[in-house]
Amino acid sequence: MFRARVLWVMGCAAVLASAACASGGGSGASRPNTSPGGVETRVDPASPNVQYVGREQRVTENGQNTSYFLRSFRNKTSGAVSHQLYVTDRYRAREYRNWARASGPGSQTLQYVAISRDVEQCGDTAGCPRVEAFGVTLPHAALTRAAAAGYTVRVSTRGGRTVSLPIPGAVVQAQLQAIAQPLPRS
Repeated sequence: MFRARVLWVMGCAAVLASAACASGGGSGASRPNTSPGGVETRVDPASPNVQYVGREQRVTENGQNTSYFLRSFRNKTSGAVSHQLYVTDRYRAREYRNWARASGPGSQTLQYVAISRDVEQCGDTAGCPRVEAFGVTLPHAALTRAAAAGYTVRVSTRGGRTVSLPIPGAVVQAQLQAIAQPLPRS
């Protein structure tokens, strides 16, 4: 539990370079509220930010079992907004896939943030169950422009494997609408 908490905190710090993520991770201080669009709003009195967590999406083809969701942070004082696609890839293999890069529409380079890697103990020579979690920072302006059509992120491994993670327009719109609401009280 401690290791997971440390990795979570490190990932959040890397994404936002602030205490933006203090409201998540199961602290119990957060008060979630889900919008009609499926976006959960989390308010933690100890955090300088409100966190918005979108609906989970999945890619399950060609041995890929990847889940991802859009999460956004809005500063309670300044109103500044940042976004991250949070990705979890589960698979069975002898080695990690080593996700390392991300790009958006038009091959725009996006910030990739490694969050955690884990493997279950096993003696299987064909491979063990592995999990890699990472974040991709998404520009607010680009996400806003893509609200109607959606936004697709392509992630790549060091070995050249790629997967596209489409964020449907309805999901982007629901996220932006939740963020546009008046800030909830802490």
